[in-house]
Amino acid sequence: MGKRMAAFLAEGFEEAEAIIPIDIARRAGIEVTTVSISGDIYVTGSHGIQVKADALLKDTDTESFDMLMLPGGMPGTRNLEESEEVKEALLKAYGNGRYVAAICAAPRYLGSLGILDGKKATVYPGNDAYLAKAQYDREARAVTDGRVITAKGMGCAVEFGREIVTALIDGDKAKEVLDHFDVCLPYFKKIIPTDYKAMLRLIAKNEEKGISLEEAKIEAFREFVGEEGA
Repeated sequence: MGKRMAAFLAEGFEEAEAIIPIDIARRAGIEVTTVSISGDIYVTGSHGIQVKADALLKDTDTESFDMLMLPGGMPGTRNLEESEEVKEALLKAYGNGRYVAAICAAPRYLGSLGILDGKKATVYPGNDAYLAKAQYDREARAVTDGRVITAKGMGCAVEFGREIVTALIDGDKAKEVLDHFDVCLPYFKKIIPTDYKAMLRLIAKNEEKGISLEEAKIEAFREFVGEEGA
């Protein structure tokens, strides 16, 4: 029987953090079901991209999956945290020895539930207080410890997908699927900042100009690309 993963989609999820690992997992032969945690089969991401989920959480047997995956984003992560059904599914999956995976801000939810206690983990900068009982690795892009996978953010979505496939199938399959990604990955890594502290400083600096947070992020990215010579 093939491996199965459920990807929980909340209103305001980060689109790339969901779609990239889902794409990689499906290429590897993993059966992925996208699950809307709201009462609407249509879910809109944090950047206005609307997707149609495969199923509603209320109609889904979450115990039938080998892995539950949480993309981050805001307000997506907060909406995940406010769902009792998601909490119950995560705790049951972890308690029964199945995989849980989260990226960007979403690992903070795993931290608050105690799932990351004593485990190596990472999270988007600024959320590390939620990982107080974890072995927090601020330098890691994606980490697997036992049955838990965490990744730092959108720029690490490919590595997140690699960890998912490695965990559910094996490293050889992950390499097979991602060989063509690796042709472009060096450039991809160059234009997606790995120095998150530097990026956060640029965002804060730009916000002082009185522009919106979204504009501050865009301007910071442009400055970073210019500085790095992408």
